[in-house]
Amino acid sequence: MAGVVVVGLGVAAAIALTRADTGPSSPGRPFVGGDLHSLVVAPATSSRLYVGGHEGVGVSADGGRTWRQIESLDGADAMGWGFTDEGVLVGGHPGLFVSEDGGRTFQQQNDGLPATDIHALGSGEGVIYAASPQLGVFASTDGGASWEVRTDQVGQSFMGGILVDPGDPNHVVAPDMQAGAVESSDGGRSWRVLGGVQGAMWVSWDPSDTDRIVVSGMGQAALTRDGGRTWAQLAVPEGASVVEIDAKDPDTLYAGVLEGTEAVVWISRRVGSPVRDSRSSAGAVTSRALRALIAWVRALTAVCRAARSARSISTVPSAVLGMPVASPAWTARAAASASTGSLLPRRRLAARSGRLTSTTCWAWAARKRASPAP
Repeated sequence: MAGVVVVGLGVAAAIALTRADTGPSSPGRPFVGGDLHSLVVAPATSSRLYVGGHEGVGVSADGGRTWRQIESLDGADAMGWGFTDEGVLVGGHPGLFVSEDGGRTFQQQNDGLPATDIHALGSGEGVIYAASPQLGVFASTDGGASWEVRTDQVGQSFMGGILVDPGDPNHVVAPDMQAGAVESSDGGRSWRVLGGVQGAMWVSWDPSDTDRIVVSGMGQAALTRDGGRTWAQLAVPEGASVVEIDAKDPDTLYAGVLEGTEAVVWISRRVGSPVRDSRSSAGAVTSRALRALIAWVRALTAVCRAARSARSISTVPSAVLGMPVASPAWTARAAASASTGSLLPRRRLAARSGRLTSTTCWAWAARKRASPAP
């Protein structure tokens, strides 16, 4: 991938999120399955949200308070979304799904696709972009009737929504699981790294200021206000895999968290400014990233060793990830009686406890316990 990672990390921007659901009942928690892949705000109506995972997709017409399942997207593994004048597009492992009735029902449409395992998708003025681990990045300029491969060198690790600049359809930003946010200025033919967080699963921006981008994934999120030159970490709810900016109200964020097989959506009404902005040279960033990686590996090794004999998984301080963390106040809406008006107890936060859980350690420890002692 072309480009040099030049990322300045600032102290975390503080945000306060409120839980959008009304409680543990099914209307407040859409079923998505064992993975949560996407959370998107419909660009025309900010109260309309879609949340998707490996097995199911839910839609809310009231900002996440109540939900209904979209049965025609069961098993669609909704990862990327696109919105055009003609309809709504969804990409996933089975391919492309299209709605022509405002997102109420969907039909699978794989005719003409150069690859059907679509991990990333987005649309803009006159163009649809898609990415697949089978091929790379490809695009359509005729509504999906035909497709052109833009590059087979990049895009295999893209996942989530692809952002298309409303003022320039050749300017796109995508989440890359290896590199963080990545950007193209020539219609997806070449790309440069913006960074933000590793394990990126989603990118979102303010369409009126495309230098303001949030990248998120694997319980982390970062914000840039200068097109990726500098970044500040956002403290998000524990386990949040997707953070979405409301295009109609860019000071509002939505965060998606998987609880069991259901999605819980949190809302922030205000995005705080970074406390400090840090600009660094490429060499300094590389050195700092290397030191952080070494510390992370050492800490994770200690966790795995402890898990060999422990009943519960240990935790790794988030500081070893090399990103500063803030501790904003978090609240959750009452789930029981509406007349009481009481709040649920404050949730444990990744931002406060700095915890990183690794199922890999459990598998490693299980093998070790099963092996005879040397």
